[in-house]
Amino acid sequence: MLAPHRTPAEAPLAAALPSAAVNVPGTTHRRVNVDGMQREFWVHVGRTAQPNTPVPLVIFLHGTSGSGKQYLNISRWREKADTAGFIAVFPSALVYCFRDDENNDGDMDDPGELHATSKWTQGSLGDTLQPLCRPRDYLKLSPTQRQRTMHRFQDDTLFLDAMVADLKANFLIDTKRMYIAGFSNGGEMVSRLLVVRSHLFAAMASHAGHMHIPPAPLGARRVPFLRSVGNKDDRYFSTLPGGTMPVVQAAINFPFIQRTSVVPYLQQGLLANAPVWAPMTWNGRRIGRWTYPTALAGNKNPFAFLLVEGNTHAYPNGQLHEVTMADRTWPFFAAHRLP
Repeated sequence: MLAPHRTPAEAPLAAALPSAAVNVPGTTHRRVNVDGMQREFWVHVGRTAQPNTPVPLVIFLHGTSGSGKQYLNISRWREKADTAGFIAVFPSALVYCFRDDENNDGDMDDPGELHATSKWTQGSLGDTLQPLCRPRDYLKLSPTQRQRTMHRFQDDTLFLDAMVADLKANFLIDTKRMYIAGFSNGGEMVSRLLVVRSHLFAAMASHAGHMHIPPAPLGARRVPFLRSVGNKDDRYFSTLPGGTMPVVQAAINFPFIQRTSVVPYLQQGLLANAPVWAPMTWNGRRIGRWTYPTALAGNKNPFAFLLVEGNTHAYPNGQLHEVTMADRTWPFFAAHRLP
């Protein structure tokens, strides 16, 4: 494992770090070696985090084409860590060359369907839905793209496991209060972790990213989960008039919402499909809110689905949209801890 890399502006902080685990406010850039590959992540210790007491941890996974550094700067989770006193972590996905049937015409050879960009291994990457590039595809990439994509496929659960181990060794973290959130492809990865890492996180949240693997509820822990999407998200509602889903109670019955954003999570959480409608207003925007309180096996793991008025396919941060999702997600996280 390599020592953390810090920018010159962070050098005085680095010099002050003691050898024992301690929480020193500020941002550091860290790397871990995962099966011979260097993976990177940014760690922000909140300004009000206790230095010698274990504090909560929030991991945020960026969307396709994003990076940990980008969402450190724009997600508002860094700022939330400052005010709430936790550690926020922003890992980066690897860059892959893959194909995707963007226009749903049955082939993946149309313009714009060859990609070389960052992507989490959320379940469909590398399978028939998003196959990795053929050798001849790499000839169509720029030299920089070829250099960044010429690596073997790596399951990101290995990276996240190694990253969490590094964080536990170098910071004081309350392991019963670890949380993870993600946007788009990052939300898809969070949804995969709901199935395969249910023991690790006290609660999870996904904005505009759904599940790409089958639910597997037997033997898994029931995890509190917050699922949200904008009512103008073109990945969900492009077939509707104006590309907009009205924020009304009946919206929850839209087949695509049920198929992608409700049913798999209820199956994983062993919850009945019997929603309670409780709309809200956040920062002048109407929020459709459906909760699912009826457990099928005596479990206590709340699931909520939010439909955010005026939000396109972007993570709400108070600038791209009036709502700051980090501010709204943190109370949901803070209400839960591992047994």
